[in-house]
Amino acid sequence: MQHTLKLILLSSVWLFSQSLFATPQIVASIAPVNALVAAVTAGVTTPTLLISPTASPHHYQLKPSEVHALSEADVIVWVGPDMETFLPKVLQNVSPHAAIVTLLTEPDVITLQTNHHVDPHIWLLPDNAKVIVRAVAESLCIHDAKNCDIYTKNAEEAIARIDVLDDSVREKLAPVKSVPYLVFHDAYRYFEAHYGLSNQGTITLSPERQVSAKHLVALQEKIAEDNIVCVFNEPQLQASVVEMLIKTTDVQEGELDPVGINITPDLKGYEQLLTGLANGFVNCLRLGK
Repeated sequence: MQHTLKLILLSSVWLFSQSLFATPQIVASIAPVNALVAAVTAGVTTPTLLISPTASPHHYQLKPSEVHALSEADVIVWVGPDMETFLPKVLQNVSPHAAIVTLLTEPDVITLQTNHHVDPHIWLLPDNAKVIVRAVAESLCIHDAKNCDIYTKNAEEAIARIDVLDDSVREKLAPVKSVPYLVFHDAYRYFEAHYGLSNQGTITLSPERQVSAKHLVALQEKIAEDNIVCVFNEPQLQASVVEMLIKTTDVQEGELDPVGINITPDLKGYEQLLTGLANGFVNCLRLGK
């Protein structure tokens, strides 16, 4: 009996020590969120990216390995049900001890409305990126107090770099602010409002919807009436409709990537994302100046 109690006690001590010194398992839903989370966790651990940046987060089916990663996670960071539409049911079955950081509900996140819903592309606003960094650091400090100083320092450094990035992007976009364009879907409100760009409309209200012939005709009329210079597609979506739309016009086709198909999993990745968007706008819109 005493031997059994001793084994139980030793096992409990070992499990406690493992939980005390183990680094947290962190899952971030999409590439831009993953980049910001990785900026906070640098030097401690590396988050697991759930959804490949080559896939659209609006409609995605989790693989068994991805479901397993969620079940093992200590901290899960996602945007919210308006972005990762498949995740709410899955999150009901993760560990009750997991911390779930839902970015759309963070008190300081700025949100914009689109078609009677909140626009979930919140990371495209640098001010929101700074809120995300702070929120992740605060959550990790609660879950992993021993590394709180590192998380806090990393967050402060990331915020300073985001401010520098913001100034750089604003300067880059200034010469093309007034040039009119269309986008494939309504993903850029935060970016456009922050930098004062001249979006004249979208090809589709939702990436899941087929574009009707009637709507295409209306868009072609808009292109002519509003002197549209560029129509932007996206690498994650089947945007052959863009080619159909502009094939009888002199309008240029550009590409914008709101998620970051090739970004690195660190703060440089977020910088690549916003700089890439700025370059995408400038490269196409400067032809209309």
